[in-house]
Amino acid sequence: MDWGSDPGSARAQAPPARDVLADILEVAVADLQESDPAALDAAALAERIVRLEALLARLSSHQLRCIQALDARGDPEVDKAGSTRAWLRQRARLSPGAASARVVLARRLAICSATDAALAAGSISVRHAEVLARTVAEVGPQLADPDQLPELERNLVEVARH
Repeated sequence: MDWGSDPGSARAQAPPARDVLADILEVAVADLQESDPAALDAAALAERIVRLEALLARLSSHQLRCIQALDARGDPEVDKAGSTRAWLRQRARLSPGAASARVVLARRLAICSATDAALAAGSISVRHAEVLARTVAEVGPQLADPDQLPELERNLVEVARH
């Protein structure tokens, strides 16, 4: 028992709600893992690889939005860890570099709407999003006309898509 806390606060906290969407996703992934890729013909195997790559980008996009929300919200568990980066290292078992990269990308995607949308659609990879968001963050302040930044970002996203 934490003697410095309010004794009623422990009783007032409800257990975390089930995340039904994540539960459904876990079942779908388990089913996919039970399938035998060798049983697919070459065309179906190639199509699955491409679709999985897009799905990975879409899932990463959602994870980054979750990180962004948690980072902005200020959660007691995160505060106890010291930072969102530290929390990711502890809870998601990420390396320090990977945790830092995710937090930085989550924060940058909040202002890079075209990059965020392309990642969410699965039309660019996480690596593309990292490069584009970093470029926008570094080039944006150097533009003579800041109103050119959204168009620059859209052009970079188009290049990344191809």
